[in-house]
Amino acid sequence: MGGSGARLTRVSWVPGAQAWRAEGPLVTFLWEPSNREPTPLEDQLGENAQPIHPEEAAHGEKRLAQLACAIRSLEPTPATLLALAAPGLRDPDSGGLQAVRNGPRQPFLVRDLAARLDQNETYLFGDSLAGAAGELYGLGGALFGSTNGFYLAGGTGLAEALILGGEVCELTPPWEKALQVFENGVNLEDLLAPYRLKRTPSALDSNGELRIEVLLSRLESYVRRRQENFIDAYGTPIDHFAIGEGLARILAGTTLPEANWTQSLYLSTMHAAPAIGAVALASKLREHRWS
Repeated sequence: MGGSGARLTRVSWVPGAQAWRAEGPLVTFLWEPSNREPTPLEDQLGENAQPIHPEEAAHGEKRLAQLACAIRSLEPTPATLLALAAPGLRDPDSGGLQAVRNGPRQPFLVRDLAARLDQNETYLFGDSLAGAAGELYGLGGALFGSTNGFYLAGGTGLAEALILGGEVCELTPPWEKALQVFENGVNLEDLLAPYRLKRTPSALDSNGELRIEVLLSRLESYVRRRQENFIDAYGTPIDHFAIGEGLARILAGTTLPEANWTQSLYLSTMHAAPAIGAVALASKLREHRWS
């Protein structure tokens, strides 16, 4: 699930490779537009958080209906494992979306979707955790085989996650304080703004070369900083530094410099990493629950 639409993908386990693989996408669709601007993030969290506006709630219901209809078209059974990956802050109690940058808040998304589909096995994960899990557990993933790694994806927003001892972990303080800072107060999201609608290297304009140089400079500083953070925190270096999603597509047409900071850098070639990761994480949770 994204800010503009959703993509449904069937994910299966490949025993011989001991990895997950995506088959699809099977269904892709855009969300119905809303006439109301999304509630600013600063008004969604904290003591002064605004309640969900009726129009926002109605928009959430429309999205829920679209999603349920699309899933139903694939004829899932009650035993089908349904795993969602979405940008936004997941509510630890309700399992829904507590805060979202580009869309309506849906605090009871998992419960309401499961009820509409008669699905007992429904899970929701943030795109940071799901994306990193997809690169770690997915066939051909940029983090496959990593013991201690780091995941960075960028496009209209940021996604970061850690790999510790071969397991995916969300960022915790003091990591959180640096989430949006790329270097010298530069926001990675702002830096990527010229590329938001550019999905292939051929789409770069005449200033693309200069912007790529700036991007590489920022990325080098960022990788070095995260490597230092990791060593300070865990006493060991990052063995795989994975770049995913839109940021990986931008850099795919660029020759990375041969330098120390790029030796552990891996660009993702997966287009369904969050979907794969969500299913892999959901499968782990299900096995733990049934054990």
